[in-house]
Formats: sequence, C-alpha cells, structure tokens
Amino acid sequence: MAVLDRLSLAAEHGLDLADYDASALAKRWATLRTGGGTPAQGALFDLGLTTSLARLVAAVHLGRVDPTTLLRDYAAARRPFDPAPVLRELRAGEDLGHALAVLEPPYAHYSRARRTLANLRTSLASGEPPRVPEIEKPLPP
Repeated sequence: MAVLDRLSLAAEHGLDLADYDASALAKRWATLRTGGGTPAQGALFDLGLTTSLARLVAAVHLGRVDPTTLLRDYAAARRPFDPAPVLRELRAGEDLGHALAVLEPPYAHYSRARRTLANLRTSLASGEPPRVPEIEKPLPP
C-alpha cells in the first residue's frame, strides 16, 4: 500500500513516526494483504490508517503543538482545518508527499528547518560526529 509506505515522510517534517503508528499499521497490512484477518480487523486497519493520515496532514499544516499550551496569554485563534478533502484525494490515488508539500507552511524558516534536519540526518548517517560534543557534567566538589 503506497500511502502506508509513505508515512515515513512524517520524519522529513520533523515529526516522530511512532506518533502515526506506522510500524503497527505495516504489520497489520502484511497480515491483511496475505488474506489473513477478519473483516472486522480490515475495518479497524482502515480506521487506524485514516486516523493516522488525518493526524499527519493536520500536524504538517497546523503544527504539532498548540501554542496556547506553551504561552498562557497567546491570543491567536487556532486555524480551522478539515482533513477530509485531503483524505479523499489520498484515497483517489494522490501521492502523500505531494499532499504534504501543498499543506506545509509557506514560510522560509520552515523550509530551512526541513533542509537543516535533512543535512543533520545525512551527516549522522555517514558517521560524522555531532557538531557540538556532549559536555560532561562536572563532578560534585
């Protein structure tokens, strides 16, 4: 299932893949794809995948953290967002990567943060040490 394979795109947006149940959904899909599982398990898989995708597209579009939980006097209202049209497009075969690209914030700092994250992951994967080494805690006197 293409959209299930593309859930890994969450990481490219700085999101934790585990928050979208990607590995659990992949295991369920492997069972269902081979004819295992009941119709009820198929329905639960569909519901789980739909929920994960709805949460992912909302997180990319609106952000994962509600600013009012961080700043008590934050006055801006949260923008409304209905993920249903995006989910319908995905169901019709739209690529998740394209859908997320359309939904991501249009701000330059968002694009820079994504590039920086990708560069950091590439450096770490190639064995390059972190740019700032860990500082040892001083021993108590």
